[in-house]
This record gives sequence, structure tokens and C-alpha cells, in this order.
Amino acid sequence: MVCAYRPYALLVEALARSGRFAGGKVALRSRERLAVLRPRNGILVLHTLHWPEEIRDPGDLSSPAPTTARELEIAELLMTEMAGVEGFFALSMSHETCV
Repeated sequence: MVCAYRPYALLVEALARSGRFAGGKVALRSRERLAVLRPRNGILVLHTLHWPEEIRDPGDLSSPAPTTARELEIAELLMTEMAGVEGFFALSMSHETCV
């Protein structure tokens, strides 16, 4: 098992430096899934994806409730204030930073 550490570390570092990810298929619970391997904090993380035919049209999910300019202003102020609190993030942060 020790001989697998170096190739693993090399793959993690090479993916991290290049900003790339590895894609493929994985079998989970007797089903084949699309998957992506990406580096994160020195390890590989596996994300399973959906096949195109598994994705349904969400329809119109927009909220029918109107919002006022004042409500939006307060919500933006709250997000700015909470940006430093653990577990809360600013909308301007990238996906990579949040996960």
C-alpha cells in the first residue's frame, strides 16, 4: 500500500497546479454514474453527476412574492456584515473557495 502514496500525491498536486479535474464513470449501488475527481486540500474529492436524461425541466421556480428596494438593501447589508462569520459566505466568492 505504501507504494501508492507517491502516485496519488503526484496526481493530486498535478491536478491542483493545472486547475484541471479528472472525469469518468463510477459504479455506486449497482448504477453507473458520471463522476469528477478534483483536488481539495491535498486530497481527491469525488463528485457524482447526473446523466443528461436524468435532469428534468424545473419549470418556473421564481418566487411570486414581490420584494421592495428597502428589503433588498437590508438583505445586502446583512450579507456584507455576515461575510466574516463562519459558515456564511459573500456572494462574490467563487465556488472553489466555498467548497
